[in-house]
Amino acid sequence: MGLHDTVRVALRVKSEALEPEIDALVESCLQDMRRVGVPEDMLTEETTDPLVTLAVLTWCKGHFGYDNSEASRFLNSYRETLRAILNSPTSYPTYRGGGSACDGRTPSPSCPTS
Repeated sequence: MGLHDTVRVALRVKSEALEPEIDALVESCLQDMRRVGVPEDMLTEETTDPLVTLAVLTWCKGHFGYDNSEASRFLNSYRETLRAILNSPTSYPTYRGGGSACDGRTPSPSCPTS
C-alpha cells in the first residue's frame, strides 16, 4: 500500500471525489520535508520508513477538511516527527552543512520553536 492509499484509509475517505485534495496534501507534505532536508530517497510513494509515513499522516490529518478542531494537535505531531527524522544521526543523514534543519541554525516554519 502506497502513501496515498495509507492516507486515504487514515482519513477514512471512501469517495474518490476527495482524491485531488488528498493527492495535494501528500505532495505538499513531501515537498515540505524536502525543503527542510529530508533525503529524497526517503520521500517516495512506496516508502517503508515508519517516521516518514507518520509525518505524512499527521500533516494530512492536520490539513484535511474545513472544520478540524484537532488540526493544531496533528500539526504539532508532524513537527515532532519531522524533528525526530532530522535529528536521528544513526538512522537518517544529517542536513547539508552539518546538524539538522531543526537545530536552530536554519529557521524553518516546520521546526518547533520550543
